[in-house]
Amino acid sequence: MSAAAALSQDILSQALEAAKGAALEAGALLKEFYELRYNHDEAIATGTATEESRKSFEAAALGAAAKTADTDLVTEYDKRCDALITDRLVAFQKKLGEGAPAFSFITEELAPEGPLTDAPTWIVDPIDGTMSFVHKSFDCCISIGLAVGKVPVLGVIYCPFLGRDGELYTAVRGGGAFMNGKQIHVTLCRKPVKAVVFFNMPWRMAPRAINSSVGIRTELASDRVRAIRSYGAAVLQLAQVACGRGDLYMEPGGKMWDVCAGAIVVEEAGGVVRNLDGSPFTLETHNIIASSSNELADYGAALCTKYKLLQEYFAPDE
Repeated sequence: MSAAAALSQDILSQALEAAKGAALEAGALLKEFYELRYNHDEAIATGTATEESRKSFEAAALGAAAKTADTDLVTEYDKRCDALITDRLVAFQKKLGEGAPAFSFITEELAPEGPLTDAPTWIVDPIDGTMSFVHKSFDCCISIGLAVGKVPVLGVIYCPFLGRDGELYTAVRGGGAFMNGKQIHVTLCRKPVKAVVFFNMPWRMAPRAINSSVGIRTELASDRVRAIRSYGAAVLQLAQVACGRGDLYMEPGGKMWDVCAGAIVVEEAGGVVRNLDGSPFTLETHNIIASSSNELADYGAALCTKYKLLQEYFAPDE
């Protein structure tokens, strides 16, 4: 029995609608902050407010603080979005009634330590790309994944600042991938020289992690890939591969909530997902290669192995 088959099609359909609704509501919260920030900027420009008042507003509204490093931030909006999404998904569970499967939660802010079991598990990143959000950039997203048997079976990604009304990516295992209701597919790219590659510099600013990442970027340039791009949210880059705006993405330092929704969206768009060493993808490894073809996945895995990306990424600071 497949992972998706462990839940009925009716329950999966209801779960998808619940996740879509939760993601859109959370996205509205992010838009709320950007609107408030723009209003403060306009007030400063017209002389009706001061820079100090804006700083006070941001401190109160964001409450930004570092978690594990200065590049790993959490804001009050992360917590509000996490609580909102959890509330909506709990309501979905209650609506199913007695006898329905029990859903577990792993969420970045409220339940990050929950163990991944075979039970249906919501895996949520309320704001993927918090650094981008704090800096009022477009590349932050809401990510809601559902895993059954430790395998992603449903994914919803909402990018509220892309396009006129945002971009909503959805996928259910066996049902294809969609962006704003229209089916999407990966490209046919198989050669590095024609590939748009997503690869970020490490958020862990340790010398060995930096050197490994620089080595990979240098070789990508030497191989004359078509472009090397970097966004502030892992799930956004996975979505870009899924919809054909990129061809290869390599991520060594993600968590389950960074990759669960994106992995299923890429797969259902016809793409390939693997662990960074080229082995079959598993959520527990917390890293991912996503590509439009097996050839590019092999290429990415070979690069990561050559420069010992996984080992160097988490090496102790010197």
